[in-house]
Amino acid sequence: DGQLPNPGLKPESGIGLDAGLDFEPTGSIVLGLRGFFNEVDDAIVENVVHVSPSQTRSVNAGRARSWGVEVAVEHTVSSRLEWFANATFAASDVRNPLDPDQDDVEISFVPRSVVNAGLTVRLPLGVTASPYLQAVGTYYDSVSRSGRRSFGSYETLNVKLGVGLSSREQSVLSAFLDLNNLGGK
Repeated sequence: DGQLPNPGLKPESGIGLDAGLDFEPTGSIVLGLRGFFNEVDDAIVENVVHVSPSQTRSVNAGRARSWGVEVAVEHTVSSRLEWFANATFAASDVRNPLDPDQDDVEISFVPRSVVNAGLTVRLPLGVTASPYLQAVGTYYDSVSRSGRRSFGSYETLNVKLGVGLSSREQSVLSAFLDLNNLGGK
């Protein structure tokens, strides 16, 4: 099992564009909108070599692009309670005319959508707790059209815990603990 080596792997190069806007219609609500576009040449992607034993290999797959939009809303209910929701909708493709099995397929492990909704509770001693539900859309484990498997369309319950350790005029030190998939599926 594991990741197989690829000594012929070339480095990626590319460009990313990102633009966003936060709007605060009231003192307690913040709305966000962001668009993004990324293009990478000699994209490094994962291909499944064997399912059992589980083996993958990183390969260069031509040009990869991803683009999409993110929307978010945050509402401060009180000094101790806030709720939030955000969603990312993405599309991606790999262009590799030298390999028809990898041409015009989705980038591996890039879900079509991710939606989060939850609360942030501010506790004594600077501790925050943010339980949230995360819904993930369809994604694939490989850019090989013939050998990939589809995953996704699942939900998990997660909690992010945080604490401020130090705060100065120009710096803040915090610690976080992310507990993912508390339902255990």
